[in-house]
Amino acid sequence: MRKTSTDYRKELSKLRKSIESTEAHIKDRLNTLVEKFPEAIVGQHEGDGIKAKSLTKSWIDGLSVDDQINYIAAIEKYSESLEPFRQLTIN
Repeated sequence: MRKTSTDYRKELSKLRKSIESTEAHIKDRLNTLVEKFPEAIVGQHEGDGIKAKSLTKSWIDGLSVDDQINYIAAIEKYSESLEPFRQLTIN
């Protein structure tokens, strides 16, 4: 059975809602990590480390999703370095 324009509209609407939800989760995760690990180095500026505590909520709101994910990765790397034990990975 062929899809109709109504089917495509419903499918597209569902995808857009899913994207919005995912983006909100990403932003929420970054804000949580910034609060939990304010001393994490998330970047460099003129040779100095930029700490997570400098990322304000309003500034985070203006970031692209890709940049938000990059900051999350940097904070996660920092938090892993604080762990005295490393979990084994199975390849």
